[in-house]
Amino acid sequence: NFTKLLKLKLQINYLEMYKVDLPPDQRERLAVEARRKREEERKNVIFNARERTMGLDLSTIKTQVEDRKQLEAEEANRTDAFAREMIQNDKLCQIMDQRQGDQGKNLVHSMIRYRQENQRFQDRLEFDLNDPESKLKDHPARIGDEDPRLTVSGMQKFAGEDLKSEKRRVFQQEQMREWLTAQIAEKQRISSEKREAERQYELRSRELDMRAVELNRNCEESRRQLESERKSDNARQAEERRTSKQQEQAQEQDDNLAELSNWIRSDLLSENPEVSQSAHGTHRVVTDRWKGFSPEQRQHVLDGQAFQCNEKREQKTQQRLEEMEWDRNRVAQARLGTILEMRDSRGRTDLDKQMFEENTRLAEEQRTRKNFLDQELYTNKPTREYFSQFNTSTR
Repeated sequence: NFTKLLKLKLQINYLEMYKVDLPPDQRERLAVEARRKREEERKNVIFNARERTMGLDLSTIKTQVEDRKQLEAEEANRTDAFAREMIQNDKLCQIMDQRQGDQGKNLVHSMIRYRQENQRFQDRLEFDLNDPESKLKDHPARIGDEDPRLTVSGMQKFAGEDLKSEKRRVFQQEQMREWLTAQIAEKQRISSEKREAERQYELRSRELDMRAVELNRNCEESRRQLESERKSDNARQAEERRTSKQQEQAQEQDDNLAELSNWIRSDLLSENPEVSQSAHGTHRVVTDRWKGFSPEQRQHVLDGQAFQCNEKREQKTQQRLEEMEWDRNRVAQARLGTILEMRDSRGRTDLDKQMFEENTRLAEEQRTRKNFLDQELYTNKPTREYFSQFNTSTR
């Protein structure tokens, strides 16, 4: 029987070692049956005086030794299998590490080759800033009197060298007049086109509204057709507005470029004092062309500053009075808080006294209940039935 139980245990260990998936209820049933058989055999050996063996059972011990050796051999085989699997896994890891290292090297070589072929230093956008031969490739500071790069700040061309200033000034004035005339005409045309477009849009909207009121009286099929037409009209109008907006933006960009060019060639940076006078009145000036205050204006500014200083001084005096009033309020509130805190302290003292008395009463009740349980309730002694339940199992 012991040999059968040992073989059953070996089968269970074999299934667990090689991870044989058995249903949970079958494994549990086998384990319960094995425990029940061992318990029955143990009862027969212990409680049966005729079959109980006195001394050593050599055959049983020999069987146990052989079973133990078989278990050790199986454990050694299992360990060898695990070792072989570990060696195989280590080899696979080494192969994968070597493959990953080769892939990394190939990636680095590919990156270096790509940089050498497609990311050269002379192909960068900022190469002109770092070009060592930039001075050799650059143009000279001055080619001639008609060089457009000769600005005022370059100090390459002075007023005494300008021989065509009068003709250039007349040409610039004529060109400025033509530009202004063209801009005024263009703005008027754009304004008229915009008003006409708005008028057409309003007429179209009214027409659509009238059609919508008329078609709403029809059946459901007519309503669906009207909805489809309205969607198409809205899409077309949106496309027209989008196209018109793009054209306006392009025109506005062209106007801005033209205006910027006009400002560059205008009297913005000239020394003409009449340029600073505004077209809205003699009392107003253009700030970006203004040359400075007059004595009367400077005195007016000083008077305004003096008035602001007096007003600021009065504000500080009023603020100091308000802070003093706030300080008095804070002192009064602090005094009131101290009085309330003293009142709360006296209340907490009375509450602590009541809590102490309540705890004393609860302790006395607990002591009385403990004496009742120890001296009156739990006074029974073990009987014969209590001792008869022992020695009924092998455990």
